[in-house]
Amino acid sequence: MKRFYEPSLDTLDVLSRPFLCSYSGGKDSTSLVTWIEWLRRADLIDAPSPALVMSDTGVEYPFLADTSKRMMDALSASGWSCEVVVPPLAKRLYTMIFGRGVFPAFPGYFRGMRWCTKETKITPMQKYSNSLGDGRVQLSGVRWGESSIRDEKLQNGGCRPGGECGVLPRGDGVFAPIITWTDCHVLDWLGGLV
Repeated sequence: MKRFYEPSLDTLDVLSRPFLCSYSGGKDSTSLVTWIEWLRRADLIDAPSPALVMSDTGVEYPFLADTSKRMMDALSASGWSCEVVVPPLAKRLYTMIFGRGVFPAFPGYFRGMRWCTKETKITPMQKYSNSLGDGRVQLSGVRWGESSIRDEKLQNGGCRPGGECGVLPRGDGVFAPIITWTDCHVLDWLGGLV
């Protein structure tokens, strides 16, 4: 029986190279890292040095922060290298809003309170990845189909009005192995129904 994740396995040939997962603690990045760990345990991939990096923005819900820590502890016990990075003080969310008075949405493009995650998440994680040397593959849990608005933002790309901040830049060495997973796939995976 063909499983929904089989097409994604083709993109994981890159795991023969050192890789680093961008981890937020949310449902998609948790699906990504647990799926990779399952693939390792099932001997479907050979990934001797799995690694992830998470940016502690300082504004996560306590429940999510606690759950993320427990997930990273479990992965560390399974041989993962888990690193937590912190954005510089001048680039943190509350510093920008309360200290500098920057409104947390793009001017002229207000669709609710939203902050560009480039400075709070992507840049600190990329800086850490770059410190590890060349040849490292970056994996993201980004996926299509969460909503039509987010899909439009992914198509626009990048941290600019209408774009989806938090998406790793496209190019060599950046992959989104679960990009075709639907909400149902993610929920079934996390619920143990797959």
